[in-house]
Amino acid sequence: MQNLVYLLADEGSRESLAAESGCETSSMAKQAEADGLRVKLVESTHSHSDYTSTLDELAAKLGAKVVAHERSLCTTTRL
Repeated sequence: MQNLVYLLADEGSRESLAAESGCETSSMAKQAEADGLRVKLVESTHSHSDYTSTLDELAAKLGAKVVAHERSLCTTTRL
């Protein structure tokens, strides 16, 4: 399955936000590292499990915090 995921970054500070985590997190984590980004937040815009089930995994890989409305999260994801 393919998911649309995004890294939004401030060019000056290199701080960034990961929008969605997708089914697989390694490629986004590798891209953030390759771009020299410091991902501060991982967020989800909707509650489909293919987007929310890996939020914690991606946040852990990036040293980031998960931000999402509680109704958007799977029961296995905690804020």
